[in-house]
Amino acid sequence: MKFLIVLMSLSFSSAVWANPVDCTAAGKGINCTLTPIAEATKAAGKVLITGNEKGICSPLSVTVKQGQAVEVSLKSLSTQMFLLEAKDLALSLMTMGKQTVKKVITPKKKGVFNFTCGFHGGAQSKGTIKVE
Repeated sequence: MKFLIVLMSLSFSSAVWANPVDCTAAGKGINCTLTPIAEATKAAGKVLITGNEKGICSPLSVTVKQGQAVEVSLKSLSTQMFLLEAKDLALSLMTMGKQTVKKVITPKKKGVFNFTCGFHGGAQSKGTIKVE
């Protein structure tokens, strides 16, 4: 039995994870949802932007493809509401604290489009969505 546990530990530690920081405290332990990079790469057409406890959103640079539907998600890791707006892409998302909202958009034009993201009613980070 010990041998099997060691093998599982080695397998876990040698994996490369796409989102190792997507963890939240749950009761006495930690609850994490981890996605191997190979799986995350397959999930084309999805963008996740998170807002942290300091009101900072990440990532602030995103690339999508022209004419392809993309699901944009805004996730608040804080207890505060977050707002994400990219007016030139008709994208506006607002989420309550500790929740996620999603919207599917299909960018029609190539270019670099600005967005703002941060606490609702507070300072906003500036980022870009590049449409190739």
